Amino acid sequence: MFHTLGDIPELIKNEKYLQDAPVCIDRYIYKKTAPDAASQGLSSLHEHQFIEISYVEKGSGFHRIWNESSVMEPGALVILNAAVPHGFFSESDTEPLIVRSLFFDIQDLYGNEITEIGGDKYLFGLFAKNNFVVSLSLKPKYLKAVSQKFDEIELETEEKKLDWKDVIRSQIALLLLQLKRLAVYSSFQQTNPQNNTPENTILVSEVLRLVQEHYADPLFSMKNVSELLHISSSSISRSFRDITGKYFSDYLCFYRIRQAV
Repeated sequence: MFHTLGDIPELIKNEKYLQDAPVCIDRYIYKKTAPDAASQGLSSLHEHQFIEISYVEKGSGFHRIWNESSVMEPGALVILNAAVPHGFFSESDTEPLIVRSLFFDIQDLYGNEITEIGGDKYLFGLFAKNNFVVSLSLKPKYLKAVSQKFDEIELETEEKKLDWKDVIRSQIALLLLQLKRLAVYSSFQQTNPQNNTPENTILVSEVLRLVQEHYADPLFSMKNVSELLHISSSSISRSFRDITGKYFSDYLCFYRIRQAV
């Protein structure tokens, strides 16, 4: 579905999906391309500059973030932060994995503390425990409610009636708050394997964001990251390696090469 360059995930920029409206909703069909998600190379993943909310409509498969994979079946929903390398993969040779996705840039919709990455109120606190992803397993009635909200938002983007962007802003807020309730009170599933603590995932998210912003500066390095985040280089390097499986210098090098291509 997504094309990649080089040995690191493709960066999907806002204008690819969010050029004509503040949100984008679509269905994606993933066919089996390897025995399992773990056998896929890192270049089979992608990352983007916007928030993604995706749920499985049909089929089964896996969702991979960096080197960690989780099972995806009908009712499975993920909320993904920006700059998180990930990918969906089908496990069946005959039945594809069908995923419905909603994309939006939080900065385009809101202009307050909800948009402050790493803050307690960021995205209404959805990423309080894991700054990469929130994973839910929805019961049919909740999945139906989420699907209906997707339908309402999609209809607004198509019809573009009076104040349609304000309506979308309100609907996205309501959707996020409903998902937060489900995350807290329903079948909340959150995994932080090994050293993937909330602090580490927030830190690595910030590092990935800084790479996106400053990769074109030939003098940009771990020293700059350390100074901008006010954290020692050794601590950043250790967290980055633990979560991504890559050294920061290697990631920065590959990122620059891909952008040059």
